[in-house]
Amino acid sequence: MIAAKPARHDTGAVLLSVLAAVAVLHFAEAVLMPVALALLLAFLLAPLAQRIERLGAMRAVAVALTCVVAFAVIGALVYVVAHQFIGLSEQLPAYQDNLMRKMKSLPGATEYGSPSSCAPP
Repeated sequence: MIAAKPARHDTGAVLLSVLAAVAVLHFAEAVLMPVALALLLAFLLAPLAQRIERLGAMRAVAVALTCVVAFAVIGALVYVVAHQFIGLSEQLPAYQDNLMRKMKSLPGATEYGSPSSCAPP
């Protein structure tokens, strides 16, 4: 029985190929990210459109209705997150005052907190 030659891997060529692939993906990110997001949304929304079609609507109506529902849900999520963020930003000074008051009450605290955490080296 003749022993098979082990496959010879050119490490330099493999490394160069991997680096080239990473570079291409990095520079194509501006194009690939929207395409990937579109594919994800298409896979997520296809069952809803098919269900609306099974109820008797034409495909164009089902797709339009699915898009309206999807954008309404996304818009509602953006509204809620923005509202929470605005509330947090308005309360931030109160949180800062509360934190400073608590830090000053610690033993050995100075005006800016503990001497070891704020003192220059």
